[in-house]
Amino acid sequence: MKSDAALCPACGVAPPKPCPKCGTAIGGDKTKFCPECGEALVRKCDGCGIPVDGDPKFCPECGSKL
Repeated sequence: MKSDAALCPACGVAPPKPCPKCGTAIGGDKTKFCPECGEALVRKCDGCGIPVDGDPKFCPECGSKL
């Protein structure tokens, strides 16, 4: 469940996140690649390949170090 702290208090929408490579503002959680530079926006575990949310140190599925 997402925290409401990351949402705009006026409209309830999450603010755009910057692309880690080029800084382009990316809206929506379902975007997988930056539309400007093509950088992958979904982090995947090197051990099992599942998408990983947040910034954990270990994969929640297989336990591999991330």
